[in-house]
Formats: sequence, structure tokens, C-alpha cells
Amino acid sequence: MPTWFYGHEPSNLFSTHVAKYFANSIREDGLLAIATYGIVYAPGSAGTIQKVFMDATQNHYETFGPASPMIFLDRTYWTKTKPVYPLVETLADGTPYEDHLTLTDDIDTVVSRIETTRTA
Repeated sequence: MPTWFYGHEPSNLFSTHVAKYFANSIREDGLLAIATYGIVYAPGSAGTIQKVFMDATQNHYETFGPASPMIFLDRTYWTKTKPVYPLVETLADGTPYEDHLTLTDDIDTVVSRIETTRTA
């Protein structure tokens, strides 16, 4: 669901509904809340990194039920270019979402992680 707040976020080809939010944070919180099979984080910018920490917070406190997978696609990006993964991994230590983190370069691993969660 694009917010129309950012002009570079057109409607997604896979969307079935369109909603208009004027506050991007409300849209993002809602999307993260319903993504119970997990989120795949591909390289992005400030908004993507913001979503990582919003999702980590929801998982940390189990705000919307059990923690859901956080899958980081592109090891170099998430550990060197924008080294967010090591911090999230540290934050998750000893929490319910500690075992829900995945860092990979392999698309098959991404698919497997989501399918495993879906059938659990």
C-alpha cells in the first residue's frame, strides 16, 4: 500500500487493495503487524531500516502475538554497507525473536524460511 507521501512508491503489481494513509508510520505498523510469516528485508534506504527496527520492537515485545521471522537478504549489505544486522542480532539476544533472524544471500533459504513459518 503506497502512502502517496513518497512519490517514488507506486502501487504494487501484487496488491489487491489500495488504501490512502497520510501518516506513513501507521501504514508501516499495520503492514508489519499482519506479516506473521515474516518480512524479507532487501537492501534499502532509511525507510527500510526504520521498518527493521519497528519489526524488531514488535517481535521483542510480542505485540501482535508470537515473534515472526526477520529475513535479511544480502549479507554484505546488512553487515558491511548498512551494518544493521549485527545490532538487531544483539538486541534479539535472549528474547523471543532470537531464533527468528536469518541472514542470507540465497533466495531458496528465504522461501524455505517463510514456508517453514507458514506451516508451523
